[in-house]
This record gives sequence, structure tokens and C-alpha cells, in this order.
Amino acid sequence: MLLEPDGADGRAGARELLAPLAGGGPLPAVQERLEPGAGWELVVLDRRRTSLAELARFLPLPVLGLDEGGPARRYLPYLVDTPICPPCEHAPNLRSAELLELPGRGRGWRFPFEKVLVSFGGEDAADLSGRLLQGLLARGLFRPEQLTVVQGPYFRRERWPAGVSVLANPPALASLLTEYDLLLTAFGLTAFEALAAGVPVVLLHPSRYHRRLGRLAGFPDIGLRRPRISRLAHLLADRHRFELLLARSARGRQEHGPEAQDLFASLRPIGDPRCPICGTAVNPAAARFPKRTYLRCRDCGILYLVCFGETARRYDERYFFEEYRRQYGRTYLEDFEAIKELGRQRLLLLQRLLPPGGRPPHLLDVGCAYGAFLSAARERGFVVEGCDICPQAARYVSERLGIPCAVEDFSAPAAATTDGPRYDVLTLWYVLEHFRDARAVLRRANRLLRPGGVLAFSTPSAGGISARRSLSRFLQDSPSDHFTVWSPGGAAAVLARFGFRLRRIRITGHHPERFPGGRALPRGALSLASRLMGLGDTFEAYAVKIGEPS
Repeated sequence: MLLEPDGADGRAGARELLAPLAGGGPLPAVQERLEPGAGWELVVLDRRRTSLAELARFLPLPVLGLDEGGPARRYLPYLVDTPICPPCEHAPNLRSAELLELPGRGRGWRFPFEKVLVSFGGEDAADLSGRLLQGLLARGLFRPEQLTVVQGPYFRRERWPAGVSVLANPPALASLLTEYDLLLTAFGLTAFEALAAGVPVVLLHPSRYHRRLGRLAGFPDIGLRRPRISRLAHLLADRHRFELLLARSARGRQEHGPEAQDLFASLRPIGDPRCPICGTAVNPAAARFPKRTYLRCRDCGILYLVCFGETARRYDERYFFEEYRRQYGRTYLEDFEAIKELGRQRLLLLQRLLPPGGRPPHLLDVGCAYGAFLSAARERGFVVEGCDICPQAARYVSERLGIPCAVEDFSAPAAATTDGPRYDVLTLWYVLEHFRDARAVLRRANRLLRPGGVLAFSTPSAGGISARRSLSRFLQDSPSDHFTVWSPGGAAAVLARFGFRLRRIRITGHHPERFPGGRALPRGALSLASRLMGLGDTFEAYAVKIGEPS
């Protein structure tokens, strides 16, 4: 685990934020100069701007960016914004004020303001502190004893107006904010800390960039570099303006947000952020959610999922009975005959792609569940085998149906060590999307099939009506273990990489009610339109092995 800082910005310390990930072991190391190396579990980039070349240095490690404002923003596997980051074109996975480690509310502020704090960071190269104090005293807005200035470690100015109090590089400024009624500062963490502590804030900007951020955040300001004292005098008389500012402060909006340590502890990365089909790294995000990011490969076009803390789904006996019933209204075995009938329709397409005559074709069904498709294939004259990760399902197929069935993770490297061509058909019905390493699955499928053998699979469609209406909503509603999201238009090019020629696409899953106005318009017309335009939310692909994977 590591953090690559780009200068101090006042966030909670890296050690404190990442400590939960250490699991009680040594705290993560914080290094200013860092080259990627083996053994890191997570990269946290805490930088203002990161280039794509810099991001690529760390992949295939999972990379999390904080308040990223550079070209890498769109391509980060995980992105967290705090209120310091302005609203950007590409939304983050999570936006939280809690990462700022904001202080609690103080005693409350007095109006008219009695005690004023002036703080412009550790350097104040533009001498905003001196300019502002001079203007305040010249205009008579405050007496010297009402003013306190923070002198950072790199200030060039060393002398201050007589009577003004000086805090020399205080180690914990946030804890002192509640002693004051007003903070005069630039856009940054201290401004948000003051709001959280219940202290009004007015900004003086050192640059146009700071001014843009401050205005986006809704802070009142008094100019750029040169303070507009007349505007400040007007603001100081407007109590209601400051009441509104405090009412919508970052702390108020995030009262129930996760604490920083809890947040980072929950974001354990799972999987490889490179494309699971072709291995391409540095891919743009298509959609972001609190615990997952969907990326779109720039090379092969596949949509794929990178998880951060999602709970792995278990496909055991409980799934096929309890969860299946909740989703479909009956258990898998109660639905056996309907699934078997669907299998018969698929077998007609498969038989058309196989050479006529000769020996009975050998078929392997990967993820066969309780064997409905295998049972239909046996009745059609196929020599059948199955495999599934659920021991109870595999036992049912072997003992009750009398069909050979292995308990096996088809993508596991150990399972492929003795592979050789021995099947004419290999099927994955709503299974392929569940494998993290789809490349390993497709390579193994090619090895197991004889030349001219048929690979067939069904999967949800990124080209259906649901995804076309709202890709973000479609992906948000997708199961958290659908690691690849296929589209009918892109299947041919992807399968060609693995030695297959696509022969048939069958669009399925037509849902007229999902069309705009679908509940009011004629269902038959919408169903026909869905079929003619290929807008079903699932599809089946049938491909023939013509060579070896590239």
C-alpha cells in the first residue's frame, strides 16, 4: 500500500487514512519518491494533476485518486472527491467531506465580529496577509487587538502591524478555529475546517484558479490578490449571508457520511484494473458507483467491472432455491422444464452449425446448474458432460440425472493443465459474465474444442433498450459479479481474438415495458419493434472454432 503525495494539502494524514487497510500490522509507508514495485496492494494518488503516462506506471495495480484534476481523472479505477475538488465533467465514485477530517462545531460566532483570524497557508508568496491587514486597519474595520495572523514557515514577511497577534506555524490550526468569529483566507482546507467548526469565512484569492474554486463552492470573496476593502465592509454588515453559508457547509451536508478510516477500510480492491479480455491498461470509466467502477476497453471495446469492497456472491444451494425463487417466483428445480424447453431451442441452432452425420457430438455445459440444458441435449442425441461450482448442483446432475458433472471453477489455472480438444460443443448460458478472467475462460474453451467446434453463450446486452435508455442505470442495476458486459455489435471482434468466427447472434430478453412510454403504448407493437431493432436486454452468441487464440 502506498501514497504518492503532491505537496501537503491538509487532508487527514496518509497513515491515519490507510491504517485500517494494514489489518493491525505495520502502518503504510508514505514516500515522496516512489517507483512501482511488486507487493503493493493499492496505490493512492493524492495529487492535483496526474498524466496518463504517470497513471500507467502503476497499473495493473488498483489505483485510487483523491481530488484528481488532470487527464487521469477519467481513467482512474477509483476516484474520490472532497469538497475541495470542484464539480468536474467525470463524476467520482464517492464524494465525501469526511476525508477532510473536519473539526466539530464550536461555541458559535459573535456578530458583529470580535476576533478575526487571517491565514494564508505556509508560504503566502503574494503577501495576501500583509495586504489584507493593512487594508483592515487603514479602513478602521477592526482594531489591531481584534486581529490574529498565522505566519507560515516559509513567509518572507517577518514584521506585522503593532498590536496584531501572531501565530507562528501552529501545529494544529483546526483546533484553534473556534476561538475566532471570522476567518479571512484563500480557498483550501482551512476554509472548510472553519465552516465545519461554525466559523464564517471570507476569501481573498491568490489566483484565478482559486477564485474559480471558491465561487463554485459558494464562498464570499473580496477579490483577486488585492483585497477590496469596501466589499469586505459591505459583507461584514450582512449577517444573513454568513448564516446561509454556515447552514449549507460541507459538514452540514455530510453529517451521516462515513468516517475517513471506515471509508478506506471498506475499499479493498478486488481484481485487476486491466481489460479482462485483451489486457489493455489505462481505460476510461463508463460509470462509477461507491463500490465499483465500469471501464470500457480502448482496444477491444468490452465493458468490464473493477470492484472495491463488494461482497462476493455465492452460487450454492441457497442461491438456486431461495434467491432464484425471489427473482423468478419459483425455485430452479420448479423451473426445470421451462429451462429445458429453452435449451431445446438453443440446441436447434447448435445442430445447424455442426457438420452433418458421423458420431454423436460431445457437449460440455459450463455452469450447468441442476442440468436442465444437459437433460435436453442428451435427449437430442448429444454425449453430455457438465461442470459447476456448486457441489449440490453437480451432485444432483451426477446422481439424479446420471450425467457426468465436475465441481470446478472453469477459469482456474489448475483446471486447464491437462486440457486437450475433446468436445464438439461448449456452452456457457449466463455464465461467461461471472468470470473475472474472461480471457482465461475463452482460451480454455478454444483448447477444449475440436476444430470446427461450436462455442455458444448467453449474456446480458449492453446494446439493449435498458442500456440505451441509461447506461449508468443499467450498470448500476447489474449484479455485482457481472465482470464483463457484452454487446452484440462487439462480440465478433472479441471472439476473433480467441480463434472463433461468430456465426449467429440471437437477440433475447425483449421487454416492451422498458421502452419510453411502454406501459401506455401497445405492447405488441413495442415487442415487434424490439425484435426488429435488436433491442432485447440479453443475447446469445454462436461461434465456430477456426484457429488458435492470438
